[in-house]
Amino acid sequence: MDELLKQQYHIAFGALFHDIGKFKQRAYGSKPHSQFPQAMDGFILPSTEGGYGYKHALWTFDFFESDTKNFQLPKALDWNVIRDIAAKHHNPSTIEEEFIHKADIIASSQTRIRQDDHFTSNDYLKKHLRSIFPHIYTFNEPKKDKIFAYNLSILDTQNAFPVSFDKEDSLLQDTYKILWDSFLQDFRKVCLQWGKDSTLHHLLQSAAHILKKYSWCISAATNDIMGDSSLFDHAITTAAIALSLSLYSHANGNKMPSEDEKVFLLFAGDISGIQQFIFQRHHQVFKGSAKIIRGRSFFVSSIGLAYQYLLYKKLGMVPFTQLMSSSGKFYMLLPNTNYVHTAIQELKEQVDSWLFKEYHGDFAIVTDSSICASMSDLGNKEIFARFIGDINYNLSVEKYKKFNSILQRGECIIDVNYSEDEVCPSCGKYTKEKRYSDNEGGRCNFCNTMFELGAKIVRQPLYIVFNTKSGDADFFNKAISIQFANDVLPYQDAIALYTLDPHKVDTCAVWEFNNYVPTVNHEIKTFEEIAQSSIVKYKEDETDSRRGVPLLSFIKCDVDNLGFIFSYGIDDLSVERYVTLSRMLNYYFNTIVNSILHNKFPNVYTVFSGGDDLFLVAPFRDTIPLIKEIYTQFKLFTCNNPDIHFSTGVFVCHDNFPMSKAAELADEALEKTKSKDEKKDKIHYFDTMAYGEFFDIEDAVKWFEHKLLDESSTITQSFLYRLLRYTRMAQSTTFDKYLYLPHFKYDIARNIVKKDKGKIINADEVTWLEHFFEGKVVKKTAWVEAVLATAIYLLRKNKQENNKEVQKV
Repeated sequence: MDELLKQQYHIAFGALFHDIGKFKQRAYGSKPHSQFPQAMDGFILPSTEGGYGYKHALWTFDFFESDTKNFQLPKALDWNVIRDIAAKHHNPSTIEEEFIHKADIIASSQTRIRQDDHFTSNDYLKKHLRSIFPHIYTFNEPKKDKIFAYNLSILDTQNAFPVSFDKEDSLLQDTYKILWDSFLQDFRKVCLQWGKDSTLHHLLQSAAHILKKYSWCISAATNDIMGDSSLFDHAITTAAIALSLSLYSHANGNKMPSEDEKVFLLFAGDISGIQQFIFQRHHQVFKGSAKIIRGRSFFVSSIGLAYQYLLYKKLGMVPFTQLMSSSGKFYMLLPNTNYVHTAIQELKEQVDSWLFKEYHGDFAIVTDSSICASMSDLGNKEIFARFIGDINYNLSVEKYKKFNSILQRGECIIDVNYSEDEVCPSCGKYTKEKRYSDNEGGRCNFCNTMFELGAKIVRQPLYIVFNTKSGDADFFNKAISIQFANDVLPYQDAIALYTLDPHKVDTCAVWEFNNYVPTVNHEIKTFEEIAQSSIVKYKEDETDSRRGVPLLSFIKCDVDNLGFIFSYGIDDLSVERYVTLSRMLNYYFNTIVNSILHNKFPNVYTVFSGGDDLFLVAPFRDTIPLIKEIYTQFKLFTCNNPDIHFSTGVFVCHDNFPMSKAAELADEALEKTKSKDEKKDKIHYFDTMAYGEFFDIEDAVKWFEHKLLDESSTITQSFLYRLLRYTRMAQSTTFDKYLYLPHFKYDIARNIVKKDKGKIINADEVTWLEHFFEGKVVKKTAWVEAVLATAIYLLRKNKQENNKEVQKV
């Protein structure tokens, strides 16, 4: 291993564990550290007015001396150097220690209270990690009357939700100790798996995974006024800054740069044209579409990470400086050197050429490398927030200039040789090949790769491997690939390893990817089968009857004002707080939504799930309860902050409707929610409405359901159709608009009212209908129509055919 790479690993491990002493210190309470002689204080700790400060650094030193001495660690690294780099970050004596010291300060940039009072009173043993979400605001001032914080526990879909505390007066030492002992046990297993010279890159990645699992809920600084940055987020942010700082220093004579020197390059990338790529061909439905769409979705979800790994490989950098990476979008912190700029330009040209040639410009990876920052810039909250806004704007502009260099050179001839009779039905671009023909149709080479990807990912492979050899999916002229695997032994030298199942694999980083799709016998359900699950059998109906229309709902969700939130809506935006918010949103839309689907909505198909958006295909029957669950859980996850919300667009169609067109119309529905009200937080479901109105549809439909299943009720299916006709008459621009109410009154009197001895005996039904229709049809016509359309689609009665199994209700 060359010295530069070795130094990178020293700094990465040192930064990752530089504050591990805070974890251990809290696990052992307020006891003074007695492991070392008093002379160690002056060696490790800085001198302050009250003596030596930052006592947690002694516990960091102790972690390396006492806890890891018997762990299997790679001998290629000097762990005493790593120990000193980590422990002496407040009292540096070498330039490597100074890198961590500077990075530690830049990462947090936080306001803290006086340390002496805080620590001598043991307040630090009572503080929970605060949620970042109450500190976000765009229209409403943040509420500070409640404490929203996280319990000390491992990261999972239950513990990731904040809890409201009235006060914090209980010591957490015992809980810290339980968590600490479990952390050491898991870290020992990680070292046993990866603690060899040949796999130290896997050790670094897996160590970060274990640190995330246990320290995501631990406050990085209990004396921080905000208190919402975790030990994990602080650690990885510090590592990213320190690594880039060290490489910049190496390129400039191994000197520590000045505070105002433009040391860092903020490099960002985003995929443009995801929907166009995933849903190809507007006017054709093809066999095997569910698998192919799943494969394309995974392909674009992983290509962003492949891009980053290839860039790191070209730069000879340890791949540990991502500030955010989620479903194709990424932000990286890199050293601002000529070598880095040249490598970025070369990679951009290589990737553009490959994407244009292979996929005819269907999608592109747009990048921005125009923002350079000094140490003082990154440590300044206002400047950093402006940088994020500038990058987001630049990326949006770049989407209109994709493949610009290729087009300017005139290299824009797309050369495809095929016979129209043999065109691939999936993409409509290449010739389908006989060797890829089966009972699900014929496919071209690329669509067959997507077909196989879609099939393999739902067979629950344990690992995803990034490699330089050809794999299940190749990127950038086979410069890098992805391989599905169930055993890591053949991939010890891979660039990176992830697991898709953290319950079975606990020594490997987790791929946070919402890959949920409905399956039967390890095969993805077709869209026809998903639509059919909207048809159910009610026990009140006769044996051969079932209800519902086989429809699909294309559902698109997108967090509102997210660019504005990152640029202007966060109190004191530090680098690590940016990392925290990005990570938490990504966790919700990938891991938590995946859990919701798996446990409650097994027939919903995930098309795409990113850091702040979601695209699902659901059986029509699941539409309202599904969106209600995702929205309600999101509000709980974000502390019911009124300024954090997402908008939703829904398009309903039959399963034979062209998928690409349906996706377009769902996108149009989403855009309608964002054009009428700057606060957004709306859903377009037949029409644009507030979520409260949308959820009320479910209650109204249940009333009709109850009546249709009640043999004694006079409410019938045909009456629902007539109500829908009267509702549309109310919207008419002809004379019909004056007739809808007389028609309704006559219908009620003739067909709904039941009398006994001259008295109305179903007055409750009549009153409800009058309130529902007369009270709302004028002011809320679209809502009334949405209720009736939903009821008709869910409750239409038909005879069971071909003995198909249906859900029983």
